[in-house]
Amino acid sequence: MIKMANIKLRTKLIGVVCLQLVLACGLIAALALASAKQEMTKGAELTLRETADLGADLVRSKISMHLLAIEGIAGRNVIRSMEWDKQKPAMEAEIKRLQYQAMAIVAPDQMAHFSDGSAKDLSGEDYVKKAFKGEANMSSVLINREDKSAAIMTAAPIQSNAGQIVGVVIARLPATILTEVTHHVRYGKAGYSYIIDGQGALIAHDNQQFVIDQKNFIKEAETKPEFVLLAKMLKKMTQKESGSDQYYFLGKDRFFGYAPIEGTDWSLAAGALRDEVLEALGPMTRNTILVTVAVLLCSAAVVWFFARSITRPIQVSVNALERIGQGDVSLNLPDALTVRKDEAGDLARGMQTMTQSLRQLIGDISGGVQTLAGSSTEMSAISGQMSSGAQETSSKSSTVATAAEEMSANTASVAAGMEQATTNLSSVATATEEMSATIGEIASNSEKARAISAEAGSQAAGVAGLMKQLGSAAQEI
Repeated sequence: MIKMANIKLRTKLIGVVCLQLVLACGLIAALALASAKQEMTKGAELTLRETADLGADLVRSKISMHLLAIEGIAGRNVIRSMEWDKQKPAMEAEIKRLQYQAMAIVAPDQMAHFSDGSAKDLSGEDYVKKAFKGEANMSSVLINREDKSAAIMTAAPIQSNAGQIVGVVIARLPATILTEVTHHVRYGKAGYSYIIDGQGALIAHDNQQFVIDQKNFIKEAETKPEFVLLAKMLKKMTQKESGSDQYYFLGKDRFFGYAPIEGTDWSLAAGALRDEVLEALGPMTRNTILVTVAVLLCSAAVVWFFARSITRPIQVSVNALERIGQGDVSLNLPDALTVRKDEAGDLARGMQTMTQSLRQLIGDISGGVQTLAGSSTEMSAISGQMSSGAQETSSKSSTVATAAEEMSANTASVAAGMEQATTNLSSVATATEEMSATIGEIASNSEKARAISAEAGSQAAGVAGLMKQLGSAAQEI
């Protein structure tokens, strides 16, 4: 593991600032992308709601057009006459004009008589019941179990001149009239729309098989959990609500807006794939990354420049300290460094002041050493002189002692001769003996003085040696 103490200051500065920039730019980029994603999602949901409203209006217009057409037919005199011979050719003409699949007149007993001569009991059909109540209406999608075809029936009441409902005219349209609308109501390239009835069954979808099978995902969600979110939205649609929602279907996330179709119990949903809605987020992400990298590189260059302007003066000061540590105090820091007004300039000026102080201190020490060396030389010379004087004193003391001994011997001989010659000289002899004793004492004291002088010479020689060593040490200092 790399220790922070082993990393250069410049590297630390660049690393810390770049790390902060990475975190800041990363956070800003993440927030920007998240905000963009949120805005894209909101924009898509709003657009899909508006698309669903537009689609619902188109379907409503399509239904109104067909209802007006069937009402117009029901108002024709040939139809109101309730005479089959007149009604049949009139219906055949309308089939060709309006591209109907079939038309029929429903009698009050709710038996339908088609223009092709067939008849069918429609007493159980809601659209027929509503028409006999005076309401022109359109049925939901009806599936022919024999040929698996899908159709929609329009019905309008036939009124007599007296205003009584004497029958109902119906026309069969292909269910594709709704799909033709939903096919053009889409968001983007992969978007699509569909219509469900009041029970949640699909009555218009790009996948026509869903319509033929009358697919109802509300019911399927009861046994298939993957349709729960879809069923939740479809339930809102059956309750004639409008809004937007998201759900996962057939391996993809989808956004949808939905709106009720006025005048019916139908509802239209317009949707888009999530990937397509957020498709622009990919280039935006790449551009954000490129801009972030560019900012980081430019910032790193700027940080390197400023870090260099900070660390380079410090490095010059460090080099100066190293030379001082090696004993070289002759270096002067550059004027360009000492005149700076920042902390690096303060450091340089402090270093320069310290160097000058060291020079003065070393000069003072050198002068003191020279003085000490001179004093040591003088002390050495004085010690030599003291040693020589002590040796001379010792020699003279030895000479005095010898002379005293000889004098004592001669005195003894004279005393013996004088003792034989005359006894009158006893007083002289006594005085002579006293003198001999005094001279012996002098000789003894001279011997002590010689010994003391010899010891003093030895000590002086030691002091001279020490002074020589002190002089050498002073020179070394």
